[in-house]
Amino acid sequence: MAAAAAAGAPPEAPQHWAQADKDMFAALPAEARAPFLTLCKRMEAGFTKKLTRAAQLERDFRVFAEKGYSTPGIINAWVELAVRLEIAEQAEANDEQFAAGQQQIENFANEVDDNGRLAHPFYREVEAEMTGLAELDRAMGKAPDLADLYHRAVSVNPTVREKQLALQRARRPPTSGASGPRY
Repeated sequence: MAAAAAAGAPPEAPQHWAQADKDMFAALPAEARAPFLTLCKRMEAGFTKKLTRAAQLERDFRVFAEKGYSTPGIINAWVELAVRLEIAEQAEANDEQFAAGQQQIENFANEVDDNGRLAHPFYREVEAEMTGLAELDRAMGKAPDLADLYHRAVSVNPTVREKQLALQRARRPPTSGASGPRY
């Protein structure tokens, strides 16, 4: 076949093909044979991999069957194993997300401003309100933002709101030349 292809002759059907398939291949136009043969070889290569894997599964299956497992028992064991693995992977991903979220919250709660003071001094007092607002945001399809949650929680808690306003007044730099309130 290689000598025929090298000489410019159209390719021939592989020897392992059935005679009827060889005859159909020979009936193709000469210019269509090479692309058709290339396609067939790619398909056979793909099937060969799958058939090799199927043969391995059949050998594995036979080992279980020889140990007394029934076909449904083997299938159920594989399904149960797959489900457990998926659940474990999901739990691990959830644990990682939870830990990252907790770290983000702790960083927010302990953040300091340029003067070394807590940037969110009333976080612990409004934490419950922030949690409720975050749940509301999620229910509305909005991703919660810690800074936004903090400001909204401070605003809805009258006691903390008053403390926040008093703190802002205390932190304002004194105005020059003012000795007291003007009337």
